[in-house]
Amino acid sequence: MRCTRPSESHVERTVCTFYWALSDGTPSANRALLLQKDWSYWKEAILHDLERVHPAIRRCVERIDLMRLGTPWRDRSRVRSSLKSAENSPS
Repeated sequence: MRCTRPSESHVERTVCTFYWALSDGTPSANRALLLQKDWSYWKEAILHDLERVHPAIRRCVERIDLMRLGTPWRDRSRVRSSLKSAENSPS
């Protein structure tokens, strides 16, 4: 049995995983930084870091899920609205 999809309904997508080990300071200072900063800070820090190797990364990203200490930020409306505003801002 062979399953196919009509080509017009197929959308190529890629999932990227970015891991940032906070290792510049002491463990307690790194934990404090991680918990002190909000979702927007980490989203910008990560995209800024990725722009070094992929200058157009902001135009490619549709969704960002962030995890810290195994706990996700769950405000999906904030994810989508932040990415929409990033798409509309000049690069």
